[in-house]
Amino acid sequence: MKPVSVLVNKAKKGDGEAFVTLVKQYEQVLYKVASRLLRNEQDVADAMQKAVIKKPHINAEACT
Repeated sequence: MKPVSVLVNKAKKGDGEAFVTLVKQYEQVLYKVASRLLRNEQDVADAMQKAVIKKPHINAEACT
């Protein structure tokens, strides 16, 4: 497994695979934080989706 700092730097440069790896690695943590803050399942789902989608410079084909 690559260090998080390496994945973050690659994702910042548009590496979709690195971004997906980060999302998968931290998905549960992000979900727990969002759940505690928002306390509404639909709001949590929306926040999670927005957090992942707001990466316009990521190559979409690399994320599939």
